[in-house]
Amino acid sequence: MEMNRKTKQAIIGMIVLALVLWAGLKNIDAVWGTFLGIISLGSPFIIGAGIAFVLNIPMSLMERRLFTKRWLKGKRVQRLRRPLSILAAFLILIGIMALVVFLVLPELVNAALLFARSFPSVLESFQSWASRILGEHSEASAFIQKLDTGGLESLNWDMLSKNLFSFFRGGAAGFLSTTLNVAASVAGGVFHTVIGLVVAVYLLFQKERLGLQTRKLLYAYLPEKRVDRLLEIVGLTQETFSHFVSGQCIEALILTVIYTIILSILQMPYALTIAVLIGLFSLIPVFGAIVACCLGAFLILTLSPVKALIFVVACFIVQHVEGNLIYPHVVGSSIGLSPLWILAAVTIGGGAFGILGIIVMIPLFSVLYTLTGETVNRRLSQRHVDPQKLLKKEE
Repeated sequence: MEMNRKTKQAIIGMIVLALVLWAGLKNIDAVWGTFLGIISLGSPFIIGAGIAFVLNIPMSLMERRLFTKRWLKGKRVQRLRRPLSILAAFLILIGIMALVVFLVLPELVNAALLFARSFPSVLESFQSWASRILGEHSEASAFIQKLDTGGLESLNWDMLSKNLFSFFRGGAAGFLSTTLNVAASVAGGVFHTVIGLVVAVYLLFQKERLGLQTRKLLYAYLPEKRVDRLLEIVGLTQETFSHFVSGQCIEALILTVIYTIILSILQMPYALTIAVLIGLFSLIPVFGAIVACCLGAFLILTLSPVKALIFVVACFIVQHVEGNLIYPHVVGSSIGLSPLWILAAVTIGGGAFGILGIIVMIPLFSVLYTLTGETVNRRLSQRHVDPQKLLKKEE
């Protein structure tokens, strides 16, 4: 039996793919380094695409809701619809950043300085407490006294001083090298961010045209059915991520209002600052608000340890209510995931890729969950299996 042309091409393609995979696994370090290099070169475009995706949500909302009003349907106004919507979206982003810089950061710095000034008194209190404990326990006091009299005399102080000098000299060189590397990284990050902002503006202005060009390219070189399925998946992904970002922003706003009211009632210091801080950190799913509560507790601790304890208890109650009632309904329902799957996505994403993984993995799980459900239902339909019968069997 002779093989036809398509079968030969398929076999050759599988052999080539296997050879490529084998070569890639054998030189995994070089492949990974090349991949990171490509990502680094394309980072301004990746940053720009991310900024454009986020800003497209308020921009599209204003275009649909604001510029469809009767008094804004003039030709001149419609020409300015996209520029004004982009400008408003950027102003929202700048306003949030200004809120962090001028409201939250100064309070954190002041709290750190206050803690530094009060640290000597805290240390003195600790020393007096340690002296009292040692006085009550003669064994520990005798051990410390033995170290002071005999143990330390046997040390080679010349050798110790030379080692310390070498350590600090090497540490100074390392500190200088680290500082230069950090400065270079910051400068590179600023440059990439500026280029990313330019790319984001271009993408927002030309998103319809770029979408049309991409579809033409796909239909010109790929089978029509595959392109239809690919565009369907891309549309599902875009919708899911948009709903997730919108849900997180609504969640952040709700938490900011709740904490502002509760902290004002409890007469906590830094009430508005802590509420805004918790709202901003809650953009990081599940764990962000917890980190913000720790920072808020540190702020209050510099002024009143008792109020800091009350604040922690209040945070525990609010986070319990938010995690079981607000978050699953606001964010979970918007992306179609149950709380169990949200927790799984956060755990896997955070463990694999850190904060970025936590943010991205939840909507990605939602897309995979939807696609898997469609595939399973289609295969059950092909096999003439009724899902309702499976439910009855479980019951």
